[in-house]
This record gives sequence, structure tokens and C-alpha cells, in this order.
Amino acid sequence: MPGWPTVDRAGDQELVEALRRAETAATATLYDSYAERLHDYAYSLSGRSDVASDSVHDALVTAQGCVARLRSPAGCAPGCTR
Repeated sequence: MPGWPTVDRAGDQELVEALRRAETAATATLYDSYAERLHDYAYSLSGRSDVASDSVHDALVTAQGCVARLRSPAGCAPGCTR
């Protein structure tokens, strides 16, 4: 959709590293990069803005809290077979 910020693999890798270092701006960057898309997706599934907003909140909090589980810059989580 127009207006969504572009996200690339290199930018995602930098964001993961910033989240791992607990940089203050990393949380805002995570939100700015993904919240609108996640909200649109969650809304398409639920049809409710409040449910979509809660889902985005939960997803971003989980992503930030689980960033240490990523084992490589490629983003392959433990147990990944790709």
C-alpha cells in the first residue's frame, strides 16, 4: 500500500541488532516499520479496529521480547531448517 515505509533485509538486520542492544530508538523504528501493515492484516482477519490494534501491540511486544532467539543475521530462529 502507498505510504508504507519500505523495509529491506539489511534494514531488518540493523533493526534486530539495535533491538538486541536495547537502543531506545529501536522500538520506535520497529513500530514505524511494521505497525501499519500488521494493523491492516489483523483488521482484514478480524474486521475490528480494536482487535487489530491489540494484536499489533501484542505482536510488537513479543517481537521485541524475543529478539534474542534469532540466531543469525538471516533471521533463522532455533530449529529452522532452511
